Amino acid sequence: MSFIPNSNLSDHKISQITNPYFRFEDRTSKLLEELRSSFEQLNIQEKQLQLDLSSCTTAISKHKDDLARADIHYRQLNDNRQLLQSQNELEQKENDLAELEEKTHGLK
Repeated sequence: MSFIPNSNLSDHKISQITNPYFRFEDRTSKLLEELRSSFEQLNIQEKQLQLDLSSCTTAISKHKDDLARADIHYRQLNDNRQLLQSQNELEQKENDLAELEEKTHGLK
């Protein structure tokens, strides 16, 4: 009969020693699960940010192309304007020369 109380005492001591270990193990497992969950959320967010960045990069590239086309168009319009201006000046000089020839022709 004395063996049974000693057994209970031993069980009690073992329980005192192992309970904190099991509580620590449970807390550690919960923390690891939270950490895994956090990493999964971060991975999901990273993928979304990568998609957003890719979309922004595509939009920037498109805008750069649009600006380059607009610049080319503007330069062409400016070249055409200068050409028309030069043609008008040439026509005016030709008209002035024709008038001068008429005036001088009458003087001869």
